Amino acid sequence: MAELCIDMQDGFAAESIHKFRVQLKSLRAFIGFLATNEGQTTLKIPKHVKRVYKTLGKIRDGQLQTASLVQQQLAVPTYIARLNDDVKASQKKWHANYSPKKMERFSNRYDDTSFAELTIARLTTYLVAHMQAVNKISRDVMLTDARIHELRKLLKDILYVTEIVKEDWPEGKKLVKQWPLKQIAQLATDIGSYRDSRIAMTNLAGFANTSKSKKEAKATRAYNDEAVVVAFENKKEIVGSLKALVISAKAML
Repeated sequence: MAELCIDMQDGFAAESIHKFRVQLKSLRAFIGFLATNEGQTTLKIPKHVKRVYKTLGKIRDGQLQTASLVQQQLAVPTYIARLNDDVKASQKKWHANYSPKKMERFSNRYDDTSFAELTIARLTTYLVAHMQAVNKISRDVMLTDARIHELRKLLKDILYVTEIVKEDWPEGKKLVKQWPLKQIAQLATDIGSYRDSRIAMTNLAGFANTSKSKKEAKATRAYNDEAVVVAFENKKEIVGSLKALVISAKAML
């Protein structure tokens, strides 16, 4: 993450931002797993790193939405200009929050940490607890966007921890191979795409209500009307995939 921040000083490449955010979420998930060990020192991610993460998220959302609108050739130049301005403002905020010295200290933050022994029982408990939470969400009568976002976080935490486990822990690797990780990964990806579209729709709706250009407002509303139908179908697919995942993971619970 420290190396990626150095790269971003010369430009905010979408891939670098994505890698930084994935690595931080992976670290956060692994810290959550370690916290299940008795006697484990509580680890924390510094506030300044969280601020950098949050700012990069705003930059990435703006980049993704701009690219999507350009690709779909939606005639909203005023809105795209506003997105670009928001991205530039977030980039300035990033420079104000980013500190090479603090990030360097962060990269060495856990060097002297004493780790409690990791056991298969602890790993099983962690995975089962997350899947039980997923199962609970699957029983919601109305699956709200907030609960879908919560679901994605649970799924991604499972994926981050199992990826780390598979690297250097033979027993752990053997255990996680029994889990439906491909289904989990696909569902998490689908939810991510759904979330991006919902954010774009909300932002566009706000623009349409305040735009001085009737032509752009009309184009935006027409686009959103179509997007609502697509989002509804995507949500139905997510619900179906979620139920299928719970059935596949039933033996693990």
